Amino acid sequence: MLPAMARTDPQVNFRIPAELLEKIKEQAAANNRTITAELVSRLELSFGETAFGPDWQSDLAVKFRELINPALVEMSKIENETRLKLAVSGLTQEEIAKAMAVKVDPAEIQKKRAGKGSKKP
Repeated sequence: MLPAMARTDPQVNFRIPAELLEKIKEQAAANNRTITAELVSRLELSFGETAFGPDWQSDLAVKFRELINPALVEMSKIENETRLKLAVSGLTQEEIAKAMAVKVDPAEIQKKRAGKGSKKP
């Protein structure tokens, strides 16, 4: 990360479209920064200079893939096993495709599970 700016840092004057300045002002306010701090932060990011180091985005992408890939592989296995079970049960490929396209709401599953075994009058 670059050091904090001091009054001895060079001053730069340039023109930008009014609409862009408004966006910068809005984002600066939202991030509790001055306009200068917002601009410096955005410029630092564009050069990959952050508190996380220059390769933070690629490092994050690698970590994400390391975490998500095993889950995707497991989901693929479950999908393939389900398709096989449906095929063995005698469903056509069209019926299997329709069955596999059904969206499941996890909240509904939780409600149904919570209801099982409970004795309601």
